[in-house]
Amino acid sequence: MTGREEPLTLDAVHSGLLRLGQVIELGPCRVGGRPPEVEDCWFSLGKAQVVEQLSPKAFWSRLEASAQGSLAEVFGEGLRPHRTTLALPAGTGRASLGDLRVEGLRLRVEVHQNQASLRAHFRVSDCPDELSVAVVDLRFYKAWGSCGYRLDVGKVNWVNRALRSSRAILSVGLSRAKALGSQEPLHWLQVNGVHLESDPLWAH
Repeated sequence: MTGREEPLTLDAVHSGLLRLGQVIELGPCRVGGRPPEVEDCWFSLGKAQVVEQLSPKAFWSRLEASAQGSLAEVFGEGLRPHRTTLALPAGTGRASLGDLRVEGLRLRVEVHQNQASLRAHFRVSDCPDELSVAVVDLRFYKAWGSCGYRLDVGKVNWVNRALRSSRAILSVGLSRAKALGSQEPLHWLQVNGVHLESDPLWAH
């Protein structure tokens, strides 16, 4: 996590310090958070340095080694269904980040009130129904105008085509606790990254 004076940008994700597959030395940092965000780490972007760029094969090998076969193995047993997705009560859970093996993955663009959003539809071993989960992977977005961004539908279509013949691993996470409508605050399941065996670093 970085301070408010160091906002993350699309450039940092697409081609800069936080490009996929880079091993980074964070420099001085403060580690520790409250459940489920036990992985939280505060650092300065200005002091972080790239140590190594992993090859596609090496990056996929690390994903395979870290990926779990169920949501319970990633987050614990507390996830509960909410419509088409899952959520945890505020302040609970053993982690907020992890990698997950899924089946039947496909991406779908949905439009509500003229605003496009991206959702991942997939099956996982410990959930009887197909899930529809918000995707927050910044690689699916591109700069738009002077200070905005919008969904890159071409990239969504490319990933969906690749999924016809490629295995995938999802980096999944839990949102900060937030209430929707009159509900109690919950940590909502989200997809932080979509990784393809056929092109792990999206070098297409």
